[in-house]
Amino acid sequence: MNRMGRIKSGVSLCFLIALAGFSVAASPWPDEGRLTVGHRGTTRLADENTLAAFQAAYDYGLHMFECDPRLSADGVYVIMHDSDVSRTTDGSGKVSELTIAEIKQLRTASGREVPTLAEALAFAREHDMGVYLDLKEPPGDGGELLVKTIENADMVDRVIVGCWHVSTCLMVKKRNPGLSLCISWPYPALSLGMARALG
Repeated sequence: MNRMGRIKSGVSLCFLIALAGFSVAASPWPDEGRLTVGHRGTTRLADENTLAAFQAAYDYGLHMFECDPRLSADGVYVIMHDSDVSRTTDGSGKVSELTIAEIKQLRTASGREVPTLAEALAFAREHDMGVYLDLKEPPGDGGELLVKTIENADMVDRVIVGCWHVSTCLMVKKRNPGLSLCISWPYPALSLGMARALG
């Protein structure tokens, strides 16, 4: 079985506990087997949320990596956990106030570049991996750019969009009902009944 076949073998109980409220539309993953996920790719073997971190996750045989998309000032999704770039790069300022050109000039502790979401998805596709997108803030455009970026990468069946807000789930589901969703740390609190209603 190839790597993508193993991804489709299922989601482990520990993953479901960590990401409560998992909701999949036409899921490519049956309810059996185990799915291994690298948090921010890795936070120890390489600088988090970089292509090097995603490479480390791949090298260790993980099925997926988790990462954090945020919008730059000029409307490009980049991968950055914090809203501010100062913890993980040699720069300062909020992601939302920096252009993509400015963000691409930043370097992490080991000299790595901040990847865009498109670059992260391309890496995953080239390496037969899945991606969990931890979307912490509702997109201002109703999810159009996020969904379009996923679609352009031909990764709809390999991505789980993790939502911190119910409104985000509704936006993403409206844009592409085929995308898999996860209610990670919902606001407001979400019951199983509400999760089912969201699909």
